[in-house]
Amino acid sequence: MKYSLKRFLKNLKFLLKHDLDKKDKDLKVDILKSVEDIYYYEILDKEKEKHRYMLDVLNYDKTIDLLLNQPKNFCRFGDGEIEIMMGNNIPFQKYNEELKNIMLKILESNNENLYVGINYNYFHSIDNFNETNKNFYLLYAKKYRDFLLKHCNKNRKYIAAGFTQLYMGLNNFNYKQEQYIGKNFAASMLIDKITDTHGYKLYETPTGFKWFANLLYENKMPVAMEDSAGACFYTRDNKLFTSDKDGISVALLACQMCAASNKSLGLQYDELCKHYGQSYYKRLDISIDSGIKDKIKKCAKEASKLSEFVGSKVIKVQTQASGNQESLGGVKLVTTQGFFAIRASGTEDIYKIYAQSLQSPDHLEEIIKEANDFVASL
Repeated sequence: MKYSLKRFLKNLKFLLKHDLDKKDKDLKVDILKSVEDIYYYEILDKEKEKHRYMLDVLNYDKTIDLLLNQPKNFCRFGDGEIEIMMGNNIPFQKYNEELKNIMLKILESNNENLYVGINYNYFHSIDNFNETNKNFYLLYAKKYRDFLLKHCNKNRKYIAAGFTQLYMGLNNFNYKQEQYIGKNFAASMLIDKITDTHGYKLYETPTGFKWFANLLYENKMPVAMEDSAGACFYTRDNKLFTSDKDGISVALLACQMCAASNKSLGLQYDELCKHYGQSYYKRLDISIDSGIKDKIKKCAKEASKLSEFVGSKVIKVQTQASGNQESLGGVKLVTTQGFFAIRASGTEDIYKIYAQSLQSPDHLEEIIKEANDFVASL
């Protein structure tokens, strides 16, 4: 109650001090000027005109190529740094005169041994941005762009500061519908549902990222993922980002998903489950002798005898991946309520159980029990 009263008095003081009607009109004028400014730069970008107000900023691909092929130190100036150079505080850094002067010196310099990054999209089209990010540019782009035009060195080439944010703010990745989404046979059934909803083709393989390599290089698979951590995907212009599963790019994408949506990963996953249904997944590694390993690799005949598990009818028995027809090194049984897959390790005396339930955690444990019973019967 004490906090509420304090806030009320503070707001009342603000109302008495300021003319809100005038502030509203000023805000509308500022937004109108910003919109006019945005379209001005949209036209410049699309018509490829040379203009004295256009800074030379490399796009994201050229920035990454430059850093890879001609590595040097680089300094990145985002909106927060600009605010400090304009004399303002930001949430995690109070204004500091010395810091401001150092940053301005770097921004204005023409040091050939240092790359300087600024916002590429302040000077180029934002057609493919989602509404949230377009609104940000409508409100703030003109202010930050004017500052950069005043202080940047027009005789130097700048890199794109947002090259670490390749996925943030885009409406789509411009993927072609005839391309595949890659997953191994043991990954979640949720992927199948999402892929089908969006009209893509699913390409299922045995475990091992090597099975995705050819389609990745041929630009036929924009996203590939395994049951273990890591995935691979293209950049927004359909170019291969990495040819093997990469936890770093996945972590960066996860951060961008949170930033762009203003929702935690947990909340985003909950929303998927509300749409596609809740699911429960587990993987187990179980020690065995080499004799049982051989039996697991050749258990197709025994698996075909199973007509149901945990009370649900078996609708599919797999010993080969549906995408490339390669051997799974075991078997996968699927019902409408879940699946279990058993695979013998190629490097250790263990077998792996992959199981998923579309019902409950208890149902998942029942699936795992029946998978273990099946191995014991071999």
